[in-house]
Order: sequence, then C-alpha cells, then structure tokens
Amino acid sequence: MDNKMIVGKVDTNQRLSFDELTALRAYVKTPEFNSLPEATQLKCFKLAATASTSRKSEAENGLLIGQKGKLSKYFSGGRFPTTLSKAQWLDILANAEQIKTFISNHPELK
Repeated sequence: MDNKMIVGKVDTNQRLSFDELTALRAYVKTPEFNSLPEATQLKCFKLAATASTSRKSEAENGLLIGQKGKLSKYFSGGRFPTTLSKAQWLDILANAEQIKTFISNHPELK
C-alpha cells in the first residue's frame, strides 16, 4: 500500500478503505511518518483513532460495512457474517412479515 497516496487522501478528506486504514495505523508508527508536517500527522492520528473506535462500536452492534461496501451482520455467537448489498437487505426488510409467517408455518426449521 502506498503511504503517500494514503496521506494524500487524508489531506484531501477522502474516505479510506479498511485496508488503507490498516496501513495508516501501521504507518503512523514508522520513523518516516515523523517527517510529515505536523498538521498532516494530527489528521492521520485522528482518523486512525476515530476509525478504530467507530469500527469497534459497529462490530459491537453486529453490523459492519465491508471493503466492497456491502453490509455484514454478525448474529449472536456467529463466527461468519451474513453479507448482502443494500438492495438485498431492503428487500428482506420489506418482506419481513412474509418471512415471519413462513417461519411460523414451518416448525421443522431450526
């Protein structure tokens, strides 16, 4: 991952991908990072800290936005998430009553 490109995105307030945030967190610990202007360093520190905190709170809710922009839901005790696009989640929500009825009519479901 190109650190200069990531810093450029930070300076221009562009959104970073998960991989870019991970690289940024590693980059702030390098000696090379200390040669950046103080204002840029501050932006990078804030972004890395904020991203870490927001990702943690999203994970606690069981909801995460993946690298490809899809929404993942971790269900209780689940190790792997259910990942769908926005349209797919909205379709499920729109049909929630039908799904509930189907489930209640099929006791063999676990």
